[in-house]
Amino acid sequence: MSFIGNVLVGLAALILYYLVTSFYSKPMPGGDAGVGYAWGIIILNLAFVICMGIVALIIGAKGGFEWVSATKSTRTLYTTVSILAILIFAGLAGLFKGESGHLAGPARFYFPWLISWFPS
Repeated sequence: MSFIGNVLVGLAALILYYLVTSFYSKPMPGGDAGVGYAWGIIILNLAFVICMGIVALIIGAKGGFEWVSATKSTRTLYTTVSILAILIFAGLAGLFKGESGHLAGPARFYFPWLISWFPS
């Protein structure tokens, strides 16, 4: 299981690298190309979520999250919520980075930047 986990972490790293270099570093194109851009972000983020979810399950099965809490149910809840929150944040920040709206200026700058620092 460790080999599968390491392979999936490597695959997730490649997916994240492609997301950051191809999608998050370029402005969103207009028209029909914008739809393909959005679907590319959605599909690659889903692949990233699946890879990281399986890796988190493998780590949890081997006792890697023992330090989070003494009880197993609380440990599972904390790790699941944390991993999902980080992955949802990464996907939404990538999708909405080009939107204009009521988001404060510094937050508009830091959301895409935070993805490269806190991918998962």
